[in-house]
Amino acid sequence: MSILEQHNQLTRTKIEAMSPGQEARLATIFGDDWERVGNPGQRKEFGRQFKAAVSNKVYADIQWVRIENSGRYDFYRKLSMAKALNQKLQNANTMEMKMKVKVSVTILLLLCSALSHAGEHTNRKDDFTGETKKVFVTTKEEAASNRAVYVISGYNSKKNTVGFAVQPLSGSTSCDKKYLLLKDSNGEIHKLDADEEGLNKCMVYSLDADLVKKPFRVRIPMHSGADLDIDVDTTSLDLSKL
Repeated sequence: MSILEQHNQLTRTKIEAMSPGQEARLATIFGDDWERVGNPGQRKEFGRQFKAAVSNKVYADIQWVRIENSGRYDFYRKLSMAKALNQKLQNANTMEMKMKVKVSVTILLLLCSALSHAGEHTNRKDDFTGETKKVFVTTKEEAASNRAVYVISGYNSKKNTVGFAVQPLSGSTSCDKKYLLLKDSNGEIHKLDADEEGLNKCMVYSLDADLVKKPFRVRIPMHSGADLDIDVDTTSLDLSKL
C-alpha cells in the first residue's frame, strides 16, 4: 500500500474542510496533522504521489495551480461544488456514469439556484429533462445562516408525501451510512432513511408532508464527523403549489 493510500481518508477529510477557491500547499491543507504523514522523506514522497493523483483526477474537488518559487512548494485550489461535479462528468468513462453525474449536476444547480432567489415558492426548469418543477427553496438568508440549501418538491396529495433534498455549502455527507434526523415542530425526532446523491446531497423521496407543514430542524450526517444542524422555515409553505 502506497503512502498516499495509507492516508487517503485523512487526505479527503482535509480537502473537504477547505473553502471553495482556497489556495494552499499541502502542509497548510493538513495543518497540525501534516507530521502524521511521516518523516520529511515520507512527506516528500506523499507530495509527489498526491500531485500525480490530482493530475489523474483521483481527487476531483481540488486542482494543482502553481509552484511557489520561493520554496518550490506546489499550491492547490479547492474547486466549487459545481466545478467538481463537472470535472467528474468530464472524467466519466461510461454512458451510465455520465448519466448519473449529469443528474447530480442538475440537482446541484437546482439547489444552488436558491441562493439568489428572494422568495420561497418558485418554478424551475430542469435543463436535463426539460420538465418544469414547482419547488419550495431556501432563502438567501437561510442559506447563509444554515450553511446549507434545501428543496421541498413533488407533493403527492393521495399519499400526503413530499420529496426533500438538502445539501451543505461545503463538505461531504454520510447519508448512505447514517440516518438523516428530523426534529418536528413538537420536538419529536424522526430517523429518515435518505439516499446520498453525488458528492454531498441527502435525498428523501417520500417524506410525510405533515412533518414539513411547520418549521423543523434537520441534522445532516457529515463525512468529517461534525454533523450539521439546519433550520427549515416553512411558515410560507403551501403544499398546493408544489
